[in-house]
Amino acid sequence: MKKPTRTRRPSVRLLRVDQLLTHPRNIRQLYLQEEVEQMAHSIRACKGVLQALRVVPAWSADRRARGKRGRGDSQSRPYYYVVAGNKRLAGARLLGKRCPLLKCEIVNESEARQLLDMVVENFVRSRPDPISEALHYRSLIKEEGYTPEEIAAKTGVPLATIQNRLLLLKLEPEIQDLIAQGRLPRDRRVAEALMKLPKGKGRIRMAQRLAELDTPIRGIIVACHKFLETSSRRKARPLPASAKETRLKTPSLELGQENGHQLSADEVVEWPALREAARNMCLA
Repeated sequence: MKKPTRTRRPSVRLLRVDQLLTHPRNIRQLYLQEEVEQMAHSIRACKGVLQALRVVPAWSADRRARGKRGRGDSQSRPYYYVVAGNKRLAGARLLGKRCPLLKCEIVNESEARQLLDMVVENFVRSRPDPISEALHYRSLIKEEGYTPEEIAAKTGVPLATIQNRLLLLKLEPEIQDLIAQGRLPRDRRVAEALMKLPKGKGRIRMAQRLAELDTPIRGIIVACHKFLETSSRRKARPLPASAKETRLKTPSLELGQENGHQLSADEVVEWPALREAARNMCLA
């Protein structure tokens, strides 16, 4: 009769902060300084971390080094990548030499399992910014071969959330930065409204302006719709013959011509007409 195989339990050790490395594929790309300072204060007050950091030996987590280092080398240079607890690691680093030893749970698991664990860890705790989250899902899909449905099943994250995050990556990096910083809503409706605008600098400027005005979701949708509506009307409206022949240097007068005002080259424009043309240009 065969003896039942025993599952190997993770070992728990106290490690110095300089032995711990940020995981090269950490899900979070951005840590708020205020949160890191709060974490550092908590570690100093509690003389350590209340919950162990989940770590893997650095040699086993590094794909490029896999097969090039042996177990003896890992023992002579005991460095570990943090799978769960990278924000706690950031707070510990802020303490520097004053940081106490940190309780760590050392596990050996595949890199794909590590990436999935990061999703679960961050979904249960404080979630990362939506762009970091989206980049992590894309990494699981492209590099590990998972489908969005499989990620949802293995992590418990709703499929709709994964799809909504991936949609954000279709926008320009400048707009992604605004969403990551919380200056634009992470809502799917915002991404869909912005994606209806032509790609390029115009869409980026529109997003930056909406962020400056702290525009809510409904306002962003309306602004994008009106922009498209105005653009289509201007493209469909034929220019008068005089406007085609005479190109004035004043943008407000050009708009006035497009609206049907006939101006000759030697005509003197009265102030009320000029103000009206300027007002119409600003509205447009």
